Amino acid sequence: MEEAWNFEQSTWATGSVASDQFYIVPSTGLLAAPGTLLKAEEASDTAKFTLPPSTALSRILFQTRTLEGKAVPATAFVLWPQPDGTIPVVSWAHGTSGLFGDQGPSHLKALSYQFGAPYTLALQGYVVVGADYAGLGANHTARTETVHHEFLANPAHANDLFYSIQAAQAAFPQLSKQFVIMGHSQGGGAAWAAAQRQAVHPVPGYLGAVAASPVTN
Repeated sequence: MEEAWNFEQSTWATGSVASDQFYIVPSTGLLAAPGTLLKAEEASDTAKFTLPPSTALSRILFQTRTLEGKAVPATAFVLWPQPDGTIPVVSWAHGTSGLFGDQGPSHLKALSYQFGAPYTLALQGYVVVGADYAGLGANHTARTETVHHEFLANPAHANDLFYSIQAAQAAFPQLSKQFVIMGHSQGGGAAWAAAQRQAVHPVPGYLGAVAASPVTN
């Protein structure tokens, strides 16, 4: 058990989310609407991560919406390629990384999937916005209420994907206003749900979704 715990901690980029100021939700999160940018770390310390060459990293904290419609905070990483004009955007939906705050990809040295998707996409010139899903990464509200990860609640994960894009575009105007959603496993289900959501609540700029090995009902 101790060996497993030590390994788990060795994958963290910044120690526990409880001690990383980035994951502390500001008071503006009390009444913010979903999609609102709450905080942006424009230049994350890449020395703490294991990123591919010629890339950079940012992290954002934003407001999202749970399956039951409650507004809660969530976090995402923004992985940057070499900049060249307006940058095309992929919203990346990760597979299962865990159930608790410390297991959010933005908190992991290798962003969970490494070359399985985000690194490869960035090296091909896309900026990758990777939502943690609510409850992973930031897991408390501005009132210090616990935000639980709604595992496999695909419509909630779809909210996280769309709202993370909205917040990233607010933080970084150089991002393209058009985007594609891609996901695998748990994230494949999120991408599938995003396509369903788009049919009912269309979001400007959405070009389509790629759902690999999706977890669906």
